[in-house]
Amino acid sequence: MKAIHKYLITAFAAGIFVSCATDIERPELIGFRGLEPRELTADKTEVIMTGIDEMNSAVTFAWGGWELSVDNPDYSIAEESVLTYIEMSPNADFSPVEATPVEGYEKTFTEKELNTVLLALGYDTPADGATSAGAPLYVRIRYAVADNVDYQYSRTVELLAAPYPLRMNRIDLVSKDDRTTVIASLYSPSENGFYSGWLTASEWLNFYLVERDGTLWGSVPGYPYRITTDEATFYNLWFPEEPLYSYYVTVDTENQVWTSEYVSKFSLTNITEGGSSQLTFDETSQTWTARVRTTQASKFMAITTTVKYADDNTVVTNPDGTTYIETIAAMHQFTDILTIPEAGLWTVTIELSGAEPRAAYTSDDESYTELIDGSKTEMKSRLFSSSRNGVYYGFYYSDGSESFYFASMDRETVYGALGEGSLSAGSTSALPALEEGLYFIEADLNDLTWSAEKTTLSVTGSFNSSSLDANVMKYDAQNGVFYSDATLDGSSISIIVGGNWSRYLGMMAVGTDRLGYCEGDKNITSRASGQRRVEVNLTDMGNITYSIKSK
Repeated sequence: MKAIHKYLITAFAAGIFVSCATDIERPELIGFRGLEPRELTADKTEVIMTGIDEMNSAVTFAWGGWELSVDNPDYSIAEESVLTYIEMSPNADFSPVEATPVEGYEKTFTEKELNTVLLALGYDTPADGATSAGAPLYVRIRYAVADNVDYQYSRTVELLAAPYPLRMNRIDLVSKDDRTTVIASLYSPSENGFYSGWLTASEWLNFYLVERDGTLWGSVPGYPYRITTDEATFYNLWFPEEPLYSYYVTVDTENQVWTSEYVSKFSLTNITEGGSSQLTFDETSQTWTARVRTTQASKFMAITTTVKYADDNTVVTNPDGTTYIETIAAMHQFTDILTIPEAGLWTVTIELSGAEPRAAYTSDDESYTELIDGSKTEMKSRLFSSSRNGVYYGFYYSDGSESFYFASMDRETVYGALGEGSLSAGSTSALPALEEGLYFIEADLNDLTWSAEKTTLSVTGSFNSSSLDANVMKYDAQNGVFYSDATLDGSSISIIVGGNWSRYLGMMAVGTDRLGYCEGDKNITSRASGQRRVEVNLTDMGNITYSIKSK
């Protein structure tokens, strides 16, 4: 195949889509012209910004893309051949216009990013103390492939938007080297010269402070937590000897001091149900995380315990004459930081950044866990937890020779043997093979215990006088199903577990092939009569299926 970068991309870049005196075969671009405009959506219709925390999300746009091809099979289209821009304008004809290059199919503008665009477009900022009602902002996506190929545009969305003026509500931590690269920002909602905020920093991070009007602050020689604007004498500021971690920082320009509080402990408390979890710091994402379980809608609060470094820290002299700083303990409490509206197991993530912590949660969908083979490559049975409480159950057929493990669905956590009936996360010791037969398995990943009950499945009904012994199901290893051949009489049947009428596989809904363990209708509708094969697939406990076939 001819490489696209040898010809077609050159054609895009140089505009060779016009007739010329050449015998070079020219491919035609398909899928860019004459199609309906792509959709563009915004998650808000009004964006009236305050600038109190410029890193806050202002608006998120999402749009569709293009699937391109060429009419010659000897060529192909390189990925990212279409360049994409978000265009914004105060007018529907997009004059004037500000264009921002973007990648992918979604873009979130922070207040700072959007404010820069609005000011460049000439939007008026509100007077001091006033709130703007906003003005129309027109937004569209421009798609481009080459200079001589007409642009394509998405549909236009219209918002009400208002920028914010230059305010003394923020001070930036800037790099020691160039004094312009922003490392983090602190905020002053009252614009009174007192700034505070959360950030992540590494040990001995060196920086200066810059206010919105350009005032530069450094450290007073000999007093690391006093600040001055005297550029002739000041030094850079720095953080204490701690690894990459979170800090609460304050700057008081009136009293010319600053403080840093190293977060030594962070806990999350379920206000509704009680109980606390310790959050741990993840250096990769620079967030604090904890796994929590809820049994109902729950509100949470968070508390940080910090070690405070400040100008008023006490210097203590040791008996040998050496000194150390006796730091001050501090605490910050965030009430109603998060509400989780339902029961489940969740990963809570808290970002200590900016004016206030930001909390989010994602489902640890532990409705399932897996029983995998001894080589950790093949799923043998998927266990289910109907209440998502960390206790899983399901069926497993053992051939009598194969060891096994339990594993999370993503296989990030594998549970092996610790002792009889006990599990250990990360253990390399497989659970020993069970004797041949069908087992009902339970695994409690809270207590790290498990059990295996050898059991049977019986097909019964009026066709065999409700016998639990006449039609015990056998295992078909080739197809991975259990089956029983029976002479049915057109009446409903039941599938009983372990010879116990209170344990059964019930029909979840008429007209479906799904069964539930001890749920659904015990009487499975069957109008079949004569010789039939009843089959059940137990591989996925949350999706047990059955069929009734002619023999």
